[in-house]
Amino acid sequence: MAVFVNDTMTDTAGTALTSHTGETGAAWTLRIGTSMVISNANRCRGNSTGENYCYSSGLPANANYAVQADFNAQTVAILGSGITGRTSTSAETNYLILMETADLVIYKNVAGTYTELGRYATGAGAGSTNAGKLDMSGTAIKGFWAGTERISATDSSIAAAGRAGIYSTDLSTNTTGWHLDNYSATDESAAAAIYAGMLPLVGAG
Repeated sequence: MAVFVNDTMTDTAGTALTSHTGETGAAWTLRIGTSMVISNANRCRGNSTGENYCYSSGLPANANYAVQADFNAQTVAILGSGITGRTSTSAETNYLILMETADLVIYKNVAGTYTELGRYATGAGAGSTNAGKLDMSGTAIKGFWAGTERISATDSSIAAAGRAGIYSTDLSTNTTGWHLDNYSATDESAAAAIYAGMLPLVGAG
């Protein structure tokens, strides 16, 4: 597996995400709305209500990859921040994991129409930080929270690889809302997955 985006969100407080460049494949382009900004704790936070998202410059090898970030709750906002995959650079289309209050929700967004694919009540409270991950492998779309798979859906609406992205629908501050940190996107190894299913165990009859 190969990391094609990595961003620790380290920058001057108030810097727009679109003016910030992370460590790997992390120059950000605004697709819809208003750019998120870097907080005073080196996290990414929303800067406007409504639909806002950016996509990264890193290129996935194919459409099978995972996007992950640390979700930090300064306060448990009704609508918050999220991470996207298979994000189109020319249309309002992507898969999205979004925090809604303390619920982790997977949406598909096709041409600006959002459809919920699954939801998990995390129980996260203010001051907590947990890893959230969106995993896309073919039509299998999964959501992980704190390292455990919590949402599993099957959907074939978005097949193109697109880009990994960041989403916000909340006007947060340095001390309010859901913030994101330690963002990464990782290609899955198709070969490894195939061989894992084909090779027998050593000593198997």
